[in-house]
Amino acid sequence: MSVYALDSNIISFYLRGNAIVAENMEKAINDGNSIVVPPLVYYEVKRGLALIQATRQMKKFEAFCELFPVGELGDYLLEEAIDIYVQERKTGRNTEDADIYLS
Repeated sequence: MSVYALDSNIISFYLRGNAIVAENMEKAINDGNSIVVPPLVYYEVKRGLALIQATRQMKKFEAFCELFPVGELGDYLLEEAIDIYVQERKTGRNTEDADIYLS
């Protein structure tokens, strides 16, 4: 069993009714996997919807989050993020912090 952490673009496609994304999520669940919404993805999606006052999409997103839990940003994730940050910088990549937290 695996846990799939969704990125904001996947959630956006799902909210817009993308059949391929919905099918892939359904297959993952049917195969016994779990799906979670990382806390920073929750923030990204919700702030974007709030900014454009997309109330219909906001309701869809809130219902989505009732089906798929929002994860926690615990100490162990922060430690992992630090390790990824250091590795990325050493290889000359300048990855945004939010992208590290989501990986």
